[in-house]
Amino acid sequence: MSMKEIINRHIAAKTRAKFPIELRKFALSIHFYSRKAYEYLRSEWRCLPSESTIKSWYRVVDGTPGFTDEAFSALKLMVETKATLKKGRTTKKHGREVVCNLVLDEISIKESVQFLNNEPQGFVNMGAGLCADADNQELANHMLTFMVVGLNGAWKLPIGYFAIRTLTGKERANILKTCLEMLHETGVKLCSLTFDGQSSTITMVKELGANFNYGTSKFQPWFEHPITKEPVYVL
Repeated sequence: MSMKEIINRHIAAKTRAKFPIELRKFALSIHFYSRKAYEYLRSEWRCLPSESTIKSWYRVVDGTPGFTDEAFSALKLMVETKATLKKGRTTKKHGREVVCNLVLDEISIKESVQFLNNEPQGFVNMGAGLCADADNQELANHMLTFMVVGLNGAWKLPIGYFAIRTLTGKERANILKTCLEMLHETGVKLCSLTFDGQSSTITMVKELGANFNYGTSKFQPWFEHPITKEPVYVL
């Protein structure tokens, strides 16, 4: 069945119908590789899921690649606890907002296939169902990991990981933007981003607006947060 036929069938079933798996994978793939392309397609095909729905699909609860739902729930609870204490006029220490830094790192792994509960593991997996059949899938050789670190508290929390092989700077920017939006929904305040200096990650933040031409008027070691528009400083 063609994608056009799948979309027409979904439209005929009304928008409240459950998204078929083919349409879900199609929407996730387009959104991951190009958010602008997805926005255009959705303006033409209103049956495609909203971005908030797609972000909910990125969340996982079983430890598989993706953004870990339990971690975001813990962050939200932390923020709510701080807000409750502040409203109750407790000490200033407990009334502070939750301020954090996001750490992004790429860890090299051995290329191999292993089986867990009769399911093959070790292939490229971007979470949210973005992995092909094993026969057509590339082996992953890196893990792209995300962790938040408290700047006004002694804590750190891994929030997600993705099994990758090659990702362009633009594709990294897409997933980073999604991460920033999901963190914002928890209520934490993100001030900075830390990563190593490989070219793809430099391109990633340039895609979001940073500029590292030191000594020129365009020098800007930060980019705007996609929602708050406040600066997120690059370290």
